[in-house]
Amino acid sequence: MGSRRSQSKSRFAHPFFLEIKTSDSVCASLAAVIDLQQIRAIDMEARTDRQPPSGDPPPGQPRWVLLQGNMICEDPAARATTPIASDDLDAETVADALTSGGRNVRVSFHLAAPPAVSRLRVDIPGLPDGTQLLAEIIAANADSVLIEVETSRPGRFDTDKRDSLDYFVYNAGAAAADPSRPPSLSLLPPYHKGSPRWKRLMPAETTGLLRRGDEDLLVARLTLNGTEGEAPLEAELCLLRSGEWEWKLKRLPVLHGDGKRKEVSFWQTDAVIPVGDRFLYWVDYYRGIIFSDAWEETPQLRYVSLPVEPLESRPDDHDGGSSYRGVCATDGGGAVSFVEVFPRCCCGCPGATFCSRSRYAFNITTWALRMDDDLATWDKVGVVDSDELWSLPGYSGVVPRITPEYPIVSLDDPDVLCFMVHKLPYHMEDVDGDHAIRMIEVDTNRMELRSVVCYDEHDDGFCSPPEFFPCMISRYFDASSRSCRPPAKLHEQAPMAAAATIINELNSSDNKAAMASPGEMLATLREIGDLERDDMLRTYSVLVCDGSQFKFRSLLALPKDMRKDYCLLLMENRL
Repeated sequence: MGSRRSQSKSRFAHPFFLEIKTSDSVCASLAAVIDLQQIRAIDMEARTDRQPPSGDPPPGQPRWVLLQGNMICEDPAARATTPIASDDLDAETVADALTSGGRNVRVSFHLAAPPAVSRLRVDIPGLPDGTQLLAEIIAANADSVLIEVETSRPGRFDTDKRDSLDYFVYNAGAAAADPSRPPSLSLLPPYHKGSPRWKRLMPAETTGLLRRGDEDLLVARLTLNGTEGEAPLEAELCLLRSGEWEWKLKRLPVLHGDGKRKEVSFWQTDAVIPVGDRFLYWVDYYRGIIFSDAWEETPQLRYVSLPVEPLESRPDDHDGGSSYRGVCATDGGGAVSFVEVFPRCCCGCPGATFCSRSRYAFNITTWALRMDDDLATWDKVGVVDSDELWSLPGYSGVVPRITPEYPIVSLDDPDVLCFMVHKLPYHMEDVDGDHAIRMIEVDTNRMELRSVVCYDEHDDGFCSPPEFFPCMISRYFDASSRSCRPPAKLHEQAPMAAAATIINELNSSDNKAAMASPGEMLATLREIGDLERDDMLRTYSVLVCDGSQFKFRSLLALPKDMRKDYCLLLMENRL
């Protein structure tokens, strides 16, 4: 495909499963190593507790979905075993169009509520035997999805030998409109680079899609041109707007703060996030974000650093950043959150540890981006410690106690996070051979494990790192909704999320802990009369390094005659 993603080596032993199935037959091979009934019970209980607000889509239609990026069919025989629309829900999503070569192409989706992954289905009937068909989601926003469809003979997936390469925009229509609008599929005009035989690629990590109202559509691709010396940094922005249907190329300066030039010069895009119906955010998980109001006649490109230490080099495997960091639109698509899963030492301080009891210890930290005119500020929202996550009801024995990957913030609720959990053979925790891939959903406000979904990773092809596209396409298939299109939100004043509460039913001691300063921690330790001075200092070091203050809250919850023993356990790295 020509992108960094397709060139990276797979991190998984088997291709990832692209279709979600919930029958007993799919998970039968896993029954010996995981309690599937317990997984289903967690999922059913969590979904039963979530009552949709008035006017929301019914339970049969997810409020939002996680679209899987890739779908590969090796040959017509393989495609014949995967019907394009196997149930009524899939049939509602079918749309057809013609490729640039005149062949009929059919697209549909199998939709599922997160953390389950929704699957793209593409078929081109009548392809010659042995033809490979690759379909990939490039971008998604509101009711529309940008899809790349490529066909090639075996072993010929390269730029000058592919049989066809087309880009389509899928639109979900409007089931609730009067009259209703069915889904549609539109072929985009090609953007040629130099010669008509060379089509410019639109990789997912550089290309974004925006929908505004019922008619306006915009596709944008951003690449940063490296410059030497102190010359201004310049980016190349390719734009296609509905109504014009002609690609335009703009070369624009990248505006950045003082002292940020070197940081921006190493910038590489990993993902594109649509925010509301106006803004696109191009994300480098190691450094920062270039964002723009793409509808402006001459868009301005502005740079804002992530709230972490930037990497001042180009790593060999740049894609690795997406496995433990995520930038997502949330709160209906109008706010921006950044999530980082970062290893911590057994004492609570940042940084990895090789202690056998805390090898996979980590903190999950969430920030919200606040926009005040031209000033962008990251506000820390909350921290969840691995001990808190692992202690949730339903986690033990169902989800491995390892570091979760690929954080995704719910498109609806900034407190709800989804992760992938995949135990590999080299993990120290691999004592049972359970290498099933799981997607989990966690409410960090109520501290609940809301859902766990397991997959059969031996199914259709999957590229690493995985690409998920949160979107609200499912809402447009709801015929009972008064208005299919969710109301647009103002991005300029994205609401600042309140500091997340990460323990349920906090009592007065917990409230004190949530605001505890280092001085208050020391005062609490001094109340433990028979705690030696050196032990007090060592315990104090552990507590102040614990960003989530989980250990301090646990200390306050104990009777005073048990607090010394707890401190000794902390120092022995047994907690």
